[in-house]
Order: sequence, then structure tokens, then C-alpha cells
Amino acid sequence: MKSNGYRRIEIGLIYLLAGLLATAATCRGAGVLGPGWPYRRALMVAARPENAPGKSMAWASFYTNSKRLPNGSDLRITTAGGLVMPMKLLQISPNNDLVTVAFEAPSSGTYYACWGNPHPGAPPPPLKIDRGVYLRAYRFAPGGNGSPRGMLRALEHGQVAGRLIVPNIFLGYDPLGFARHAMFLYTGYLHIVRPGKYTFGFDVASKGFLDLDGDMLLTKRYPGGMWGRVRFHRTVRLRPGWHKLIVGQISYGNRMGVAVDWITPGRRQYQPVPPSAFAMAPQATPGRLTKIGDGYQADFNIQPEAQIFVPSDHYFQRWAFEVDVPASFAPAVKWKFSDGQTALGLRVDHDFLTPGNYTITAVIREGTHRFSATRRITVRTEMYSQFPYPPTDPAINVARLINGYQLDKLSGEQLYRGVRFFEHYSAYAGLTHWGIAWALSPDKQPDKQVLKMAVRLGRRLELKKQFTQAANLYLLVARKQISAWAKATLMAHYALTEGDFGKDSARALAVTSHWIRHQPGMPAAARRMAEVAECYAAIAAGNGPLATKLAQAATPPHINFKSAELRQGEWARDVESYIGSGHFDTARNLLNQWDCQFPLEMIRGFTRMERMKLMVAMGYPTVAAKMGMAFAAACPGSFYAAEILYRSAQNFKAGGHRTMAMLAMAKIKKAYPESPYAYKH
Repeated sequence: MKSNGYRRIEIGLIYLLAGLLATAATCRGAGVLGPGWPYRRALMVAARPENAPGKSMAWASFYTNSKRLPNGSDLRITTAGGLVMPMKLLQISPNNDLVTVAFEAPSSGTYYACWGNPHPGAPPPPLKIDRGVYLRAYRFAPGGNGSPRGMLRALEHGQVAGRLIVPNIFLGYDPLGFARHAMFLYTGYLHIVRPGKYTFGFDVASKGFLDLDGDMLLTKRYPGGMWGRVRFHRTVRLRPGWHKLIVGQISYGNRMGVAVDWITPGRRQYQPVPPSAFAMAPQATPGRLTKIGDGYQADFNIQPEAQIFVPSDHYFQRWAFEVDVPASFAPAVKWKFSDGQTALGLRVDHDFLTPGNYTITAVIREGTHRFSATRRITVRTEMYSQFPYPPTDPAINVARLINGYQLDKLSGEQLYRGVRFFEHYSAYAGLTHWGIAWALSPDKQPDKQVLKMAVRLGRRLELKKQFTQAANLYLLVARKQISAWAKATLMAHYALTEGDFGKDSARALAVTSHWIRHQPGMPAAARRMAEVAECYAAIAAGNGPLATKLAQAATPPHINFKSAELRQGEWARDVESYIGSGHFDTARNLLNQWDCQFPLEMIRGFTRMERMKLMVAMGYPTVAAKMGMAFAAACPGSFYAAEILYRSAQNFKAGGHRTMAMLAMAKIKKAYPESPYAYKH
């Protein structure tokens, strides 16, 4: 009679033999991978035996290299012995080297992803995916109705955009990066251990349904946002075992959102259906890239790390890159990124400022040997393609990293996003540095975007009392590829900034006049804006005759006097209100519109007096005083000239310039002895 020890050994051998036979039977139709597949990457699988429906499987995401065929037809998954396993490509793109694949994995161990054969021959056996939560995304196919059958028909006619194995059916994001107008179908097998009543709660953004074992339990027939996880619910009695769950969603412009909750026997509250309730599909761990017959093959690991929000709807994404070298190596590593940046070190972080396709190259030097590896990656609008809830990057880390960038290598859009980052997170040094680089960039951008950014940068420089730099910034930006009207608007900002804040008003007039003379064929609206700018500069320079001539030329020929008076009255009230409430930029914008629409008001002087009030409120009394003195010199016949001179005297006094204040008062007494301001002190 055999002992229990021998019996256990026999049983173990029987199970081992059965497993080997099952593996051989599975791969009988595929055979052994032959020669001609030079590249491979190990995939380590930790399987968990279970009696779920379908074949035991695993999935993996890994990077290939440039030797892979664009459509992935040369990809094979094999065992350590070279047996080709059934597989299914879930994600692949000709624009990057990332591959996601599901494959049959009867047992734990090391499998291999192989590629690089230009003539791969017959495809591997297909894999039917029954394990894990299997998500298929479809491009939007309108039509159908609110019925589940109508939704299914729409899904059937949609074009597959991507496939993934996801953690569970509770997602508030689109893992494929499509924000709107998409359709999703989830399938998975639920394992019920305890018999009894189960209440399912369900909701989706837009329309959707939940099907269990072929029974359409819950349906949301009309588009709408998610009102809560358990807006729709139903109770069913389930037996122990495996139950097929299907969830469909059709998103009509909403962001993706799906929730499946349940109340299990013995509980009273809803909770999300956990990942452990589904048939298992383990994720394999990729190993180092190797080449058959070669020694060390250069390789590096790629890992998205964190992201930070940049207004108005953008993210910077930080990715980590680390070379994979033997422990005996002590290499020098240089990294090259296709956005023009470089870095040194075994492991480096890199912030991608805009979404797109990027190429990363690692050059590894070990003694006299040189190795290199290049990978292509795709950076989406957000990092949710890698993380359900991406970590947030501290702003100080991002600023420290991108402050070392070579700005002349970045695109205009990347520089623009950098400026927005420094502006939003109040990093002034970086803002100035990046702002000048953005102003110098020749890349074409929308007029509205360029004008808004130029004004914001100019205002920031003014706050630091760097007035000349602010004026010069407008000149730099005016050289960009923008419309004539946008260029004229920037020249107007230059004239105002240089004329009001600068030390050389004559330069403002000379530069503006020279620019206009060298802009032939300007549209009427742009020319009018330019003439208004030149008029303002002429007043600042004290050239009254030229200012009057320009104001008359820029004034529209037909103006309704009554409507003009009403409009200016509204502007006057609004400007006073915004100055009083501290909305200085809005007040300045209104004054700019006022002068542009009614240029002769610049000569009459009321808008100049309002600008002086604005400067005082902003904390620039001396600037206001100089504006008044320049106006009185240019337009001495103005009704407001005496009052403006008096305000200049008061502002000079407030700014600590008593001598200039006395000169202003003396000028009133000499030029306007009849004015009541001549007798004030």
C-alpha cells in the first residue's frame, strides 16, 4: 500500500502532465516559432488558476522598436519553448511603439513577445477574450433609438477605435483619450459565491444599458448626465457560479462616465462591483529587450509619472525614462527628445508641454562602446490613458524642470503654454524669460490668442515697473504671423505704453510713424487703428498739429451726434465705476475702445483726464502728471487743459516732485489766468 507522500507525488505529476498536454493542445494549430524573428521582450505572468469561462489569459503593454511592422502583423507571443500562443492585438499605432496585447497564458511563467520578421506569414491563432473586464471603444455612429437593441445596432455599425483590459466597470474618464462622441462596450464574467438577491445600481453619461446573462436588466434610454450611481436599479436572484455582464454606453457629447454598483446579500448599502468579482486577466510584467544572437541591446523603460493643469484646458505631463543596463555597466547616458530638449543621466524626467507624437533617443556610452535606442510615444491631452486618477505634479517641480529647456527649440504653441503655466503659478522670472521667447517665435498662432497673451505679458512687466520692456514686447509680438488688424492693435498698445510710461515719447511717435509708412495696403480698419495709435503718440510727444490731423483722418465721416453722446456717457460711467472698484484692466480697455471709436476725444481731453485718474488709482501719480503735461503742451486749446494741468501739479506733489508741481501751477497762471484753477494751491 502506498503512503500518503507517494500518493501526493503521483497526483502532482498527473496535474503537471495534464497542464503540459493542455498547453500543447492549445498551441497545436500554431506550432513553434521559426527563425527570422530577431527581437523579443520577456513577459512575466503570475496566473491564478480558476474555473472561469474561456481560456486562461494575460495581457501586457510594452514598447517595441522601429523594426516592428506598422500594423503589428509580425507580433507573436510564445512560451519559453517557442510555442506560438493565441493572441489578440488590443492597441497598436503606426505613430508610436506602444503595443497592448492579450494572449493565452495557461500557467505562470515567462512568455516572449517577438517581432521584426518582414515576412511573418500566417497570423497567430486568434484569442477569444472572456477574462477580465474587456472594453471596446467605437467611433461614434449616430442612429438607432433609445432601446437596447437600437444601441447594440449602433455599436455593431461603429468603427473600433481601441480595445483595453480595464480594472472594473466604474470609470469617470475615457482610457483611450477620446473626450466626446464615442461608444463603449464592456464585457466580463462575474463570480457569484453566495446565492441570494443582488441589487444592481447603474448609470452612464448619455445613454446605455446593463445586461446580465442575456437579460437586459437596466436601460437609460435618453441622453443625460450622470445623476448618481444608483439612479437606475433592479434586484435579481443569482446562483453561485459565473454570470456574463455586458454594459454599453453611447456618449452624445458628454465626457465618459459609467458606474455599476451592487448590494450583495447581507448588506444594505451600494458599493462598486470590485475588480476581484470578475474573472481574472493578469497583467504581465515586461522585461528587457533582446536581439537573438547579439549581446547587450540598448533599451530603456518609459513611465508616465504625473501631470499639472495649465489654463484654460491643458496639462503638462511628466514622464520618466530610465536606461535598462546590466549591473556591471557604469555608462554615460545622453537623452534626445524630439521637442529639441536634451538631458543627461541614467534616469531623467521630461515634461511634455503639448500633446502629440514624440521620439526619444537614449545614447549610452560604456567605455569605448556606444549603444543607442529610440522609442516613439504618444502623449494625449491628459494622462488618464495611463492612470484612472493621475498624480498631480507640484508646480515647483515643473518650474525647476522646464526652466532648463532650450526655448529656441520649442514651438510657438509650446512656448505659449509655458507662459500660461508661469503666469498661472505666479513664477515671474520664468514668465519673463518664456514670454520673450514666445514673442520672438515666428510660429503662426490665432490673432485672439496672440493679442491676449501680449497684453497679459505687458501688464505683468508694467507691474514690475519695467515699462520699456513692456513697450518693446509689443513691438516684438507685432512681427508675428498675424493679421494687419492685430499688428495695428499691438502698435497701439506700444504707443500707449511707451507714450505714457516710457522716458522717450518722441521715440514712440517715430517708431509708430515709421511702422505705418512701411505697411502698404492695410485694410481700412487696421489703418484706422494705426492712425489712432500714431495720434496718441503725437499727443505724448507734444505734437498737437500732427495729433489733430491724425485724429480727424481716423474719425468716421458719418457719426450720429446723439448716439455718440449717449455712448460716450455710458463709457464715462463705466470707466469711473471700474476705476472705483479696482478693475483697472477693464477700465483701460474701455478707454482704448473710446479713443478708437471717437479719436477726436483724445484732442478734446476728457479721455486723457480719465486715463490720469486711472494711473493714480493704479499707483502711478508721476506717470499721470507727465501725461497731463504732455497733453497741455500738445492741445493747449482744450477745454480741459487747465484742469489737467492742475491735476498734474497735484500728482507731481503726491509723487514727491514739488518743483515740477510748482512749474505746472506756474503754467496754469501764465496760460490760463482766467481759470479758477490758476488760484488754487
